[in-house]
Amino acid sequence: MTEPQMGQQATTPPAMTGAGTGAAADPPALSEAIRQRLLRPAAAVALADLPARWFHYLVTVRCRRPPGLRGGPRLAGQVRGALGQALRDLADRDSGAAAALAVLFGPGVRLTGRLEIPRPGVLAVREDGAYLRLTLTLIGFATDLLEPVAEGLRRGLARGLGPGPAIRPAPGDWHAEAVERVAVPARARLALVEFETPYASRSGRWLIGGSGNLMARLAQRVSLMARWQDCRAEADWGALIDGARHLRFHDDDLRPARWDRRSARQDGRRIPMAGMVGRLLLEGDLTPYLPLLAIGETCHVGGRASLG
Repeated sequence: MTEPQMGQQATTPPAMTGAGTGAAADPPALSEAIRQRLLRPAAAVALADLPARWFHYLVTVRCRRPPGLRGGPRLAGQVRGALGQALRDLADRDSGAAAALAVLFGPGVRLTGRLEIPRPGVLAVREDGAYLRLTLTLIGFATDLLEPVAEGLRRGLARGLGPGPAIRPAPGDWHAEAVERVAVPARARLALVEFETPYASRSGRWLIGGSGNLMARLAQRVSLMARWQDCRAEADWGALIDGARHLRFHDDDLRPARWDRRSARQDGRRIPMAGMVGRLLLEGDLTPYLPLLAIGETCHVGGRASLG
């Protein structure tokens, strides 16, 4: 069965955020070879078997927080903007940086008029007292671009985050790890989902619709992101999403988060953002949904997921 569809799927790619004072030029398009690889994956894989094939790379930077750096959810967007600008600066003379710019910031590949394959990079920024922990996840064959992406991240942080100070981690602050599969429990009836970074619905309604809505969005994102694993994920998506509506859903520990970001494509215009952070308890027969929950931890879910 084809990938699940949601009514709120975005019809345009997210705007890149950044520090520039003028509108940024459009990133290059993906190469035809990558487009065809995404449109015609090598294997059809059952959802239950997908975690054993899922691979990604984690680039983690833990460093002291520079004085004067503003915190909050906006940091991930600022880091992404700094990465994008650094890749633009390198793209004219570095084919790897040009490829990374196209993969992480360029126009997406559409399967249908409403379904677009997501970009295979996710950023998360977590504040830990006097320290920051930045995690960039590259998914599937996008890991081939690890070196230019890591170099772009290093240059972007050293350049500074928008009006904020530069971040210059020491060599020992960097850590890269290849993860070749995702562990999934055999069965479960309780799952505690913690949104460490904001879960934002493109509709602005967050979790209205309960567990069915959340699982539908997660199913769509995981099934589409599987294309970067050279896989077409197969499941009875309709039955899976219908069944999720019967899960019990406890969201008392969720709280709203609001911030704004700047769009480099729109002359630095401020764009208001909103989402939810905190803990969500799911209860019921979760066994069919465990692959989605486990993989979702690597690729995130919701609107603007590439921002965390």
